[in-house]
Amino acid sequence: MAEETRKSPLSQQDSSRARKRLKVTRACDACKARKKACTGDIPCRFCVRSSLECSYNVPYHRGSAATPLPSGQVGNGPRSISASSIPASKDSTPDPESVVGGQYRGPASAHSFLHRAARNLHGTRRTLDSTSEDSYGSIFSHGDRHAPQIPEIHLQWPNRATVDWLIQRYFDFASPTYRVLHQGTVGEWVDLLFGQDVRTPPVQTARVPRAVKAIILMMCAISSSFSALQDMPLEYSLANVPRGQQSETYYQMADQLLAQEQGSPTLESVQARFLTVLYLLGTSRMNRAWFNFGPTVQLLMALGLHRKHTQAQPLNSSSAIEVALQCSKRVLWCSFTLDEYLSLILGRPRLLREEDIDQDYPALINDEQINSNQNRPHVQRNCLMDAPVCHAKLSRILAGHRKTCTLFNPLKRNKK
Repeated sequence: MAEETRKSPLSQQDSSRARKRLKVTRACDACKARKKACTGDIPCRFCVRSSLECSYNVPYHRGSAATPLPSGQVGNGPRSISASSIPASKDSTPDPESVVGGQYRGPASAHSFLHRAARNLHGTRRTLDSTSEDSYGSIFSHGDRHAPQIPEIHLQWPNRATVDWLIQRYFDFASPTYRVLHQGTVGEWVDLLFGQDVRTPPVQTARVPRAVKAIILMMCAISSSFSALQDMPLEYSLANVPRGQQSETYYQMADQLLAQEQGSPTLESVQARFLTVLYLLGTSRMNRAWFNFGPTVQLLMALGLHRKHTQAQPLNSSSAIEVALQCSKRVLWCSFTLDEYLSLILGRPRLLREEDIDQDYPALINDEQINSNQNRPHVQRNCLMDAPVCHAKLSRILAGHRKTCTLFNPLKRNKK
């Protein structure tokens, strides 16, 4: 008893020194938000005095996170955290407010923000159940704007004069930063498809691949979608088709052609599907556009367009190799830009990773100078390709910034 009595002051002194050596490396969520000194246990003293819920759900990025000890216990130091000791972060699992229309929307998505705002304003959680009328459509278009279904009898080609007017309108207005086509090559395709008679439908449909015909139809569809400007002459309108449904007519014809495409993929296969994604985004069908964009990226990578040592082969002898090379670079970096925006809009992972790409930017030259034998300047002023290249550079900056703003805890390497 005497020895225990003599050791008692020393043990008390050792415990006090241990308490002094104990450094709190992680504060609870409430103390961190209020910038208060936290005791590091659960519940901490501040939360007990303030009658607050003490939690440690905010991600910790300063080394190994310490496990908060229960109140009243003094440990010899922080321990490394385990998966079962702390509840998972709320941002790492899709809660109901991040599921809009039955599909996941990440925390960065504007849909999640609006969904949370609507729920907080109305005080209710309105969800789209399986009994709604929208559930009878395709799973790839769930939540999109309903598009009119054009009867098969009205799916008809326009004449040469209409196609010429719509294609010129496309290059003038419809693709300021997504220029994936070469205007001279498109003109050769139209000559091959229609001939010289401007009032007749296509006469050489068997000689032109389906992907090329789909590109021409998608250019007409995108151009016709600007009908709100009311500057399209009546003689360029389709017969028996309402003015607001002409663009959908061209799109459905192109979609049927792409579904029937056979053989090995080509550069034109990627270009045609990329145009369908742009059209779907312009007609408020974001989910369908995202699902269409996946095969587009897969075809792009299957052709090796993301690598510098590969080169797309021209579709026919009239297409120069330099034109095919520049169009390959264009469709790659336009897809990279569009992938970044779709990822931000929907809050979903990217499909194209920057570390997998070593292809150069497209040359800053206009279409008429790509296949020209004349010496062209190294830097051309007022070039139409300035906007797409600058757009791609901005998307790379945005992609790099997103890596530093991850809102969830990825799986640790030792847990893989």
